[in-house]
Amino acid sequence: MEKKRGGIIWNGLLALQRNIMFYFSLIIAVSITIGAMLRYVFKTNLYGMEEIISIFAFWLYFVGGAYGAFEDSHIKADVVSSFVTNQKLQSTLIAFSTGVTAFFCFVGIYLAWGMLSFSFLRGTQTPVWRIPLWVPQGSVFLGFVLMAFYFSIHFKDHFKKAKEIYMGRI
Repeated sequence: MEKKRGGIIWNGLLALQRNIMFYFSLIIAVSITIGAMLRYVFKTNLYGMEEIISIFAFWLYFVGGAYGAFEDSHIKADVVSSFVTNQKLQSTLIAFSTGVTAFFCFVGIYLAWGMLSFSFLRGTQTPVWRIPLWVPQGSVFLGFVLMAFYFSIHFKDHFKKAKEIYMGRI
């Protein structure tokens, strides 16, 4: 999909996602190492380190999920290609399952928006560092927005391929 699509915004969005995945995983690893060293070597503890790590983990998880949706490399139960040999039925089922996945991502956007707006309006914060909860919850919303975007593109592509198969062009 990357070769077909282009442009500054498209490539910039992918570069941003790659950078978040790389740097946030690095930050998480370093933070856990520092926390372990403080606890077991220096016999002290950095109170609230879990809050900071969990924020980076939320962003890493949902941006990683969105990037997996872009690559179409997410975990899926792809038994269709194993059991269905009819190319027309196979392409229809793949398009259908991709459409259902996109639909549930839109449901996720709706639910994540409710959580995010509730947290923002109530001013909820983490207990130790008082970080607003909309910071990690924003990753859930953005992740679902990006996943819905990518799965919608995949659905369009799979639907177009299924249509071409039925029309006899493939």
